[in-house]
Amino acid sequence: MRKAFFTSLTIFIGFLVVASFAQALTIDNPIRAQTIQQLIEDIITAVRNVVAALSVIAFIVASILYATSSGLPERMQQAKSFLIYTIIGVAIILVAQAVINTLQSIFQ
Repeated sequence: MRKAFFTSLTIFIGFLVVASFAQALTIDNPIRAQTIQQLIEDIITAVRNVVAALSVIAFIVASILYATSSGLPERMQQAKSFLIYTIIGVAIILVAQAVINTLQSIFQ
């Protein structure tokens, strides 16, 4: 019973100390976007940049798979499928960016 009381009291005092420091603390906005539209544009740009980097890596991996297939038909087919899926993914990202740009020009 006493242990629970002292634990509760310690936690309460800790909250009071934190609250007293929080009054003097100012936190700057870590997001440079000032509007929701800017925030969405920043998120889309970040996702596009990550996907672009991943697509380059996927092209390299597909090329290595094809080069190391040693003429085995199943490994060559696997590398070709990987490359095709990578191309389809890049095409989807490009079309998505075009749709976003079109919608932005329509609604502005």
